[in-house]
Amino acid sequence: MLIRFTVGNYRSFKEPVTLWMEKEKRVKEEDLGQVIKTAKGREFLTSAAIYGANASGKSNLVKAAAFMQTMIRNSAKESLAGEPIEVEPFLLDAESQNEPSYFEISLLIDDAEYIYGFEATRERVTEEWLYFYPEKRRTLLFHREGQKIRLNRTRFKEGLRLEERTRPNALFLSVVAQWNGETALKMIETLKKINFLSGSEPEEYRQITENLLQSGHYTKEIIRFLCSLDLAIADIQIKKRKNVTDIPDFLIFQQTIVNTFHQGSDGKRYIFNLDTQESKGTQKLFALSGPLIDTLKSGTILFIDELESQLHPLLTTELIKLFRTDAANTHGAQLIFTTHDANLIGRRKNMLREDQIWFTEKRRDESSDLFSLSEFGTTKEKGLNLDYLRGKYGAVPFTSDLADVFKEAGKE
Repeated sequence: MLIRFTVGNYRSFKEPVTLWMEKEKRVKEEDLGQVIKTAKGREFLTSAAIYGANASGKSNLVKAAAFMQTMIRNSAKESLAGEPIEVEPFLLDAESQNEPSYFEISLLIDDAEYIYGFEATRERVTEEWLYFYPEKRRTLLFHREGQKIRLNRTRFKEGLRLEERTRPNALFLSVVAQWNGETALKMIETLKKINFLSGSEPEEYRQITENLLQSGHYTKEIIRFLCSLDLAIADIQIKKRKNVTDIPDFLIFQQTIVNTFHQGSDGKRYIFNLDTQESKGTQKLFALSGPLIDTLKSGTILFIDELESQLHPLLTTELIKLFRTDAANTHGAQLIFTTHDANLIGRRKNMLREDQIWFTEKRRDESSDLFSLSEFGTTKEKGLNLDYLRGKYGAVPFTSDLADVFKEAGKE
């Protein structure tokens, strides 16, 4: 379960910003299913919505978390020895370009909090750390500065004698996991299960759904999910493509055929091809169904950039509701998504608490800021969507009259 994520000097984020997923006690609102309570009494949010103008940094926050996951998964591979780290610092400042980027994540694993982070340039990992809270007191497991690594020899024995095996461009945590360190493996396995999706490019993750259907994992759940969305779909069929002749060029590399079944007015079932006879919205919901159900069933974390893209607002609402419904979310799964759908704020009493609503906004130096609606201390139940669109909380585009562009062009 995600507690918080912090990023600094990465893409549009110059100064460190933090997304918090722990419930704020000062927000006096009914939970209405948006809060997960742990055995030790801590309370975490089931979802978070990130709003902001175009180019304000919403997508970069998701990319930062995805980069951290990729770095942890791959940095210890020998094939990457001597390769630069694919990190992107804030480029609109001469000093920032040469400073390390900062990433830190706090996770709840087996009811204990683990804090892991690192700083890195394109050449090397400059700092790395891992702490945990077995109870209320923070305990160091390891801390690295350059190639010097200080270990807790009692709590993190798994890291002993692996310091010299850690390259400058590799993470120590990844190396320890490669040597089957128990805590390191636990951390990395948790991070590997986080799903990152682009709402506007469902073809990137459609394979996840197809693999689940072909393997028999969650087949019934995926079919029931799609049949319940008012898409007029009665069933789904997936089969291997035998040859690639007589098919559209844009499907030439697709190895499977997905068919949907529709009930005709004559009582017969008719077969439709998902790619050529169904809408883009239906195609997206099919692609989304696999990772969505997998996240809910396994109790992991799902990041979606532009959740509402190609979807009706009521369908977007229903997808978010899954994470606050006990019957669907039985393992503490979390959804973090970027959106422009102000209706979700308008229906806040039934949808999102103030501490679930976040904004990104450009500062004067063109870097991105991240802040929560809870910082404004509003208790209004209605009109929040209008207040947001009017710019009360910032994080909206302020444009000049676009028609003037054509007027001025005509004078030249």
